[in-house]
Amino acid sequence: MKEIPLKKTNYKIRFLKIKSDQIFNYIEKRRGHEKRKAENRLATHMIKFFDDLEKSVLKDGFRNPIQTSVMSFTKYTTGFQNYLIGDKNKIERFRTELLPDKYRNKEIPIHVCNRTGGSRLWVGQKHNLEIPCIVCDFCEYFPDEHTCPSISCIKSHFVDKPKKISIAKNSISIYGLPRIV
Repeated sequence: MKEIPLKKTNYKIRFLKIKSDQIFNYIEKRRGHEKRKAENRLATHMIKFFDDLEKSVLKDGFRNPIQTSVMSFTKYTTGFQNYLIGDKNKIERFRTELLPDKYRNKEIPIHVCNRTGGSRLWVGQKHNLEIPCIVCDFCEYFPDEHTCPSISCIKSHFVDKPKKISIAKNSISIYGLPRIV
């Protein structure tokens, strides 16, 4: 099978195992699973899902990596202009309410889960576990020896293979990853 080279991107794709407390879980904050617990019909399903996921991770470990990005705070908020709609109040709310203290008003790299794997990251953070990550490294924060030079390299880190991996100039998307629990 011929190897397809990755498109030119603004980041390097890396595979690493990282302490879960080093990653900001933007997905859980944005989706507000805790608020959903108040809705009875969905609450039962969500509670069961998280309980089953937690048991699975503690028993078998992480089957698949999560997707993260590491970049400066300025680049991070600029990258989310569509979500923030250029509204300075939303950016300030994000900076003061959602972002962990260690990243506020500083130009240090922020490592964030904002695409795939927020539920698994939640379990990892709850139990202070190391978690496998496919990282979009926008600021060359991690060493080059962890670089994934091809889509097959990325797929090789998954037990349950995604149906599609899409590489764009500013992002990577992982599609069709089966829900195990």
